[in-house]
Amino acid sequence: MAENIAAIDAPSVERAKKAGAILIGKTTTSEFGCKGVGDSPLTGITRNPWNLAKTPGGSSAGAAASVAAGITSIALGTDGGGSVRIPGCLTGLAAIKGQFGRIPVWPVSATTTLAHVGPMARTVEDAALLFMTCAGYDERDAYSVAGSVPDLLAACGQDVKGLRVAYSPTLGYARCDAEVLRVVDAAAKQFEKLGCTVELVGRVYESDAVDVWSAEY
Repeated sequence: MAENIAAIDAPSVERAKKAGAILIGKTTTSEFGCKGVGDSPLTGITRNPWNLAKTPGGSSAGAAASVAAGITSIALGTDGGGSVRIPGCLTGLAAIKGQFGRIPVWPVSATTTLAHVGPMARTVEDAALLFMTCAGYDERDAYSVAGSVPDLLAACGQDVKGLRVAYSPTLGYARCDAEVLRVVDAAAKQFEKLGCTVELVGRVYESDAVDVWSAEY
């Protein structure tokens, strides 16, 4: 795909441009968006701006690195199994994988039941604004959600007191690094300080759900 140049913009890019966004380029992904790290046989290794010895995650590696490094303020990525959420976590960004079909996907993805377009930004407000800009019905996407787009930007200012948060350290099967568990546990406790009720869920899956993923992918 080294010489592949897109002939037309995706709906999300069309809408971002119409709203005044300045498109400066396409950032790198892992090959065909199929890995949770940022190395590519075409573009090489994408580094995490916070620590060049580390990965920014993937598959939307370049998008995350660009925003985290301050090269761009926002970016669009795609997410089927974590491709904006993983790099969002590893680079300290707000990354949203929204409701399926909320942001139209076109041309058709190779993984039609998994494909999402999602925003990445350094603040939740910027991510919410980009999400709302790109969301909305498009007849080219058979799964596109009709109806009004929720006001995510207004939701950013709402009080979270009284909300219930489910927290599962391992999902019932995962083997997690002790330091990662410590950091995530501390983050979960912050919700309690904000007035949420955090409920510990020991088991979400009986075993690794990779077979479900493989069947879809």
